[in-house]
Amino acid sequence: MLTSPTISQRLAQFFCALRYEDLPDDLVYRLKTFFLDWLASAFAGVSQPPTQSMLSLAKDMEGTQEATIIPANTKHLSLIAALVNGASSHVREMDDLHRQSIFHPAAAILPAVFAAAEKAHVSGRDLILGIVTGYETGIRAALAAGKSHYEYWHTTATCGTFGAAAGAAKVLGLDTGPFMWALGSAGTQSS
Repeated sequence: MLTSPTISQRLAQFFCALRYEDLPDDLVYRLKTFFLDWLASAFAGVSQPPTQSMLSLAKDMEGTQEATIIPANTKHLSLIAALVNGASSHVREMDDLHRQSIFHPAAAILPAVFAAAEKAHVSGRDLILGIVTGYETGIRAALAAGKSHYEYWHTTATCGTFGAAAGAAKVLGLDTGPFMWALGSAGTQSS
């Protein structure tokens, strides 16, 4: 009996096959501006008490220098860097907004993609592929959840998890199977 591919399989197959050359120039330009906006938001959040608490916690932890903690201009474990950068870039509510889904994609997606890209030492083109993969996945998840989702949950946290996982999976060069597992883990963590 033949079965249709699941949504996760279709997403994984599409994004695993996506190449930088497939992206229109205007999209690449917009993604670069989103990235710069996210960096500015991360720097803007550095003086806020939640960011200072996270920086203090990170300072007390040991770890390999894999990725940059933007507000401190230091390196730490990629997981810690993603956590601090995500908090710092969202705390001032200056980050981007996808209005139709009430979703702040950059704060959820870019910290994970940037940390994975640094850890894996990938090219700028691969970083951009990770960003487009994360944005597309996160926004589609948020649109599917609908505006009523925001009445009970923070869409950036719940749907952004899918975008972060997909973007990091693309940057890390995961094949279709592990890519789907990343999406499954994202669903588990966001529930």
